[in-house]
Amino acid sequence: MKKIVPVLLCAMLVTNIAMAGGLDSGTQAAETFKTWFFGLLGAFSGTYLLVKGAQVWGEKIQWIDFGHAVGKVAVVGGSIGLAGWAWIMFA
Repeated sequence: MKKIVPVLLCAMLVTNIAMAGGLDSGTQAAETFKTWFFGLLGAFSGTYLLVKGAQVWGEKIQWIDFGHAVGKVAVVGGSIGLAGWAWIMFA
C-alpha cells in the first residue's frame, strides 16, 4: 500500500490539472504523464540490467541470474501490453 500512494497522488494531480482546462487539456496532461512515466521506467529497467551485467562481469552472480533479471524486466514491461489486450478482450 505504501508504494501505491505516490502513484495515486500523481494520478490525482493529473486529474486536477485535467479538470482545470477541459478535456483537451486533460488528455494532453495524461499523455505527457504517460510519456514521462514510461521513460522513467525504461531508464530504471535499463539501469537495473546494467547493474546485473556489471555483477556478471565482476563474477558476483552467474549468467542464469542475469537471464532471470532480463525475464523479470520483460514480464513487467509486457504486463502493460497484456493489460491492454485483456481490457479489449473482456470489456
